[in-house]
Amino acid sequence: MAKRNSQAGAHGLFAFSKKERKYGINRRKETAKFNLKALDSFLKNRTPPVELSCREKDCLLYAEIIKSSQTLYLYIDGEIQDSFKVSTGKGKYETPELNLRPSGPVFIKYTSRKFPGGNYQGLGNMPYAVFLRGGYAIHGTTPGNFPKLGTKASHGCIRLHPDNAKIFNELVKVIGLENTWVSVKDSL
Repeated sequence: MAKRNSQAGAHGLFAFSKKERKYGINRRKETAKFNLKALDSFLKNRTPPVELSCREKDCLLYAEIIKSSQTLYLYIDGEIQDSFKVSTGKGKYETPELNLRPSGPVFIKYTSRKFPGGNYQGLGNMPYAVFLRGGYAIHGTTPGNFPKLGTKASHGCIRLHPDNAKIFNELVKVIGLENTWVSVKDSL
């Protein structure tokens, strides 16, 4: 089982070890803001995997969301790569516990029919949305909601800073829904 790296933060993503050669990833020591340069390098140099039948941390991409800490832990090939603050559902909109392969679809930008233009508390425009099941998705949030990251504040979805949502979205697109698993838990 991979240990959580307490130093895995905004600049810890893609600190790959021996798994680099296995998946054709070239090590890059770029520490660009929000890891976008490292993400670009990963996406350009990676060969999509052969379809696998995986569950949880056995999947190439695994996201574990812990509601008690409002944190998403991002694993690649069973090793923690980064963690991001999230906002899960609040009150009657509590995000349910989930343990599943995302159903999709995956969008760069999703606009709700119910709130077109994001005209209700920033809802409606969801950048980098990865739908998990039904109306539940992992997606970027609007600037007005940035201060709420790390607290329960959504209507059931898992909100991320858009830069972090882009990282997750791009990884899902390259690795594939079939090789991705998401767990939403109350606590560790």
